[in-house]
Amino acid sequence: MPFFMSKIFLMYRFILLFFFFPLSVFASENKLPQISGVYQFSFENIVLPGSEDLGLLGGNYLVENNNWYAGLGVYGAVSGDRGGFFIGGLHVGKTLALSSGYYLEGNAYLGGGGGGSAPQGGGLMLRAATGLGKQIADNRYFLGVSRVSFPNGDINSNQISLAYSRKFSSLHFAGWGDSSAAYERWKNDLKGNKAVPQQASLQILNYYPGASVKGRDSRLHEKVLSVLGARFSQKLGKLLWGEFETAGAMSGGIDGFAQVLGGLSLKQAFYKNISISGGWLLGAAGGGNVDTGGGVITRIYSGVELAFTQRWSSKLDVGYITALDGGFSANTVNFNLAYRFDNISPERLFSTSAKSRKIIWRKLRIRPGAQRYTLYARNARKFQGQKDFDVDLTNLKLDAFVSPKIFFTGQALGAFKGKAGGYAVGLIGPGVQFNQYIGAEFLAGVAGGGGIAVGSGKIVQPMLNLTLPYDNRWSTELSAGYVKAVDDKLSAFVFNLGLVYHFVQPYY
Repeated sequence: MPFFMSKIFLMYRFILLFFFFPLSVFASENKLPQISGVYQFSFENIVLPGSEDLGLLGGNYLVENNNWYAGLGVYGAVSGDRGGFFIGGLHVGKTLALSSGYYLEGNAYLGGGGGGSAPQGGGLMLRAATGLGKQIADNRYFLGVSRVSFPNGDINSNQISLAYSRKFSSLHFAGWGDSSAAYERWKNDLKGNKAVPQQASLQILNYYPGASVKGRDSRLHEKVLSVLGARFSQKLGKLLWGEFETAGAMSGGIDGFAQVLGGLSLKQAFYKNISISGGWLLGAAGGGNVDTGGGVITRIYSGVELAFTQRWSSKLDVGYITALDGGFSANTVNFNLAYRFDNISPERLFSTSAKSRKIIWRKLRIRPGAQRYTLYARNARKFQGQKDFDVDLTNLKLDAFVSPKIFFTGQALGAFKGKAGGYAVGLIGPGVQFNQYIGAEFLAGVAGGGGIAVGSGKIVQPMLNLTLPYDNRWSTELSAGYVKAVDDKLSAFVFNLGLVYHFVQPYY
């Protein structure tokens, strides 16, 4: 096993087994199995070489158990002049309760990414923080100090760290047991819980910059800029929805551009299966020669949605996007293909009454791991003098099974080694699990940054997977495949090592 993969494997195995395994025993004969955790947002101003400031906003999804927590996080630039700087990875920590709601906290983060022409080297980011917090009801406020370091780059910074966290709880059925037996066991308790309407969407956004809008190279944008992404929506009230989306460059000569936005929308039924909506989003974006300044970007939009089945709908939005401290702005046209489901939730806030409906048990998997590009067919770098170093990437995969063997997967990757810091990938596609051990998937998506020659950003990546199960919850995955840029030079073999966690989620 390559040394880099052995280190990543041991780290992931420790984190997942030590922190997440106990969650599967939360269930009792009289209580639905649940997990609890926090949504956490943090901010710190890190200092780059040359005394350059970069404001770093973090967002983490963390699961807690016995004052330990672990989860996934993303960090992005929101001030300075490095818009498009993004890092994704794993976050772990521990709290120690004091009196009167105060607590001490220490945490650590490991991730990969970069961008915005920052001196991140290969892209590996290490972060640690410690400080004092105060809990008031379901809210936590944290003040401490942190250190951010890129071991194979030139960023090493100590600074003040601020964080806000909001507690949540969610139903969680660990393992892939007999779903019908699970339904019989829990059906009466489940029907007493509320249903939260949610939507998952695939979206294509087209940006039409004005005639005077220029990129970071001071040249005009002469093409329509297209990005491919995903959106998640959850109903918060009678008309109010919460929105979260992420996307990356697909065409227009902006490979390396990425965005992560969140916000609110209002949706009202208009006529039969037609509804109208409007919303406002705020977040971080940049890279790919798009001048977003420090990275903060906002978009307003309105649109119409047509539901053609109970589950599926299409939506067309028009709007306007602008960078708050950069030169980029554009009119937008956004097409969504959305899948709707009603998640069964133990929380009463923002949920709707659950009528007597059939409960559907959806098999899901989370697959964290490490991936390597190697054995290139040709030079895959943009710049002369660069060798085809093996590129190592962190990855996270989320799978939803639509039948016993067919699944759809969404995957996010970021480089952490190989002189490709800032290279990031988003993939989606169908897969088939032939049996307990063998599976395959055909992936397509967008990639960019890090000096990798991906042209407009569109890539394809077929993979063959070997799964080695421990039990009905945990497996190790070994994968091999090939990645190819649709209209540029990237063409390489791909090898992947990861862990697999299986669980089942009920919904209406």
